Amino acid sequence: MAIKAKIATRVLDAEVSGNNIDAAVSKRSIKANVTTNKIEANVATRNVEANVTTNKVVAKVVTNEIVISAVGRQGIPGPPAVRDWGYYANNVEYTGTETIIAAGTVLECTLGTNTLYRFIDGTNNANGYPIEDSFYDDFDGVNLTNLIATRGV
Repeated sequence: MAIKAKIATRVLDAEVSGNNIDAAVSKRSIKANVTTNKIEANVATRNVEANVTTNKVVAKVVTNEIVISAVGRQGIPGPPAVRDWGYYANNVEYTGTETIIAAGTVLECTLGTNTLYRFIDGTNNANGYPIEDSFYDDFDGVNLTNLIATRGV
């Protein structure tokens, strides 16, 4: 199901479910509960309150205040905090899936409901540590993409 809408109104209170939503909205107040696989939205308003459940959110926001509680593949639920390599190394649970690629080893792990991938380079530096030890968001069996955190950075 696809939903395409252009809405100009003073008040919009909507609950929408669909596979693809493409909407341009101009109004003073928006309250929306949206469950979908993809949202593309241009919103010009004074106040936006939204509960969004989706696989991906890409947003450009110009506002005086942003309050976000995000749960996503790259987001960890809860208040904003520093999520460095040590955080991930100490909090992930390994699934037991290990893939050897040309440069090293990829370990599948989870953090909450998120699946992450830890890459450990097969070459060590002068101190005996892997040249790269990083967490990534995506792995297609060959390539790691969307770097989340790396050791030493």
